[in-house]
Amino acid sequence: MENRATVNAGLREGGLEILDLDDYIAEHGIDYKDIFLKTDHHWQPRSGLWANAILCDYLNVHYGYSINTGIFDLANYDIKVYKNQFLGSLGKKVTEVYAPKEDFELITPKYESDITMFSSATGKTKTGTIPDVFYFMDVFNIPNVYARNEYALYMNNQDCALIISHNNKKSDGTSVLLIHHSFADVQIPFLTQAFENFYAIDLRHFTGSLETFIKKKNPSLVILAYSTTGYQTTESAAQKHSSYDFR
Repeated sequence: MENRATVNAGLREGGLEILDLDDYIAEHGIDYKDIFLKTDHHWQPRSGLWANAILCDYLNVHYGYSINTGIFDLANYDIKVYKNQFLGSLGKKVTEVYAPKEDFELITPKYESDITMFSSATGKTKTGTIPDVFYFMDVFNIPNVYARNEYALYMNNQDCALIISHNNKKSDGTSVLLIHHSFADVQIPFLTQAFENFYAIDLRHFTGSLETFIKKKNPSLVILAYSTTGYQTTESAAQKHSSYDFR
């Protein structure tokens, strides 16, 4: 809580607006256990949709967007539950002896989607539906629970420095950059439906110039999506810097 207050205060002093999901959770009496996976530090895939709806509603109210937040309603998605399938990063550390596998949800849109997406992780550009261009379904064919990560299937099974997406069903000129870490893996595929042009950068892996990228693409809005625990300095023999230094 102290770190959260310190980070929020510093950002506000810098003139940035903050949408704090913790405030929303407290206001609506939401149980954290309903948001997060049991054996992992990430949240449930459906929580990504929930966060998208809150974010886009905020953009509508404060920035004049007209996003249909109903696209993030669970009723617009098919949900397949893989029973006793998933063992998250925390569960893998203590092994199945102490952390039994939990259910995992595969969420796919019922609505039609058509996007063209470049991923720096693959170096390729794909056009198709959200599952076509984002999902790594082969993860379910990996028998060793310690060698697979279902959570990452929503981002082609890997962290990705840069995503460039064009929604071929929109022509409203909207253009947004999301600077994020792995919590956004279950947000990004569906956020592409809210804007014509959508960019996502993970600074843990992005080696280019953020300033140059912003000048080149000129997004109308830049969103920093981080948990406050992420604002810390990492040290190693080769480097000493903050992974979330935006200067």
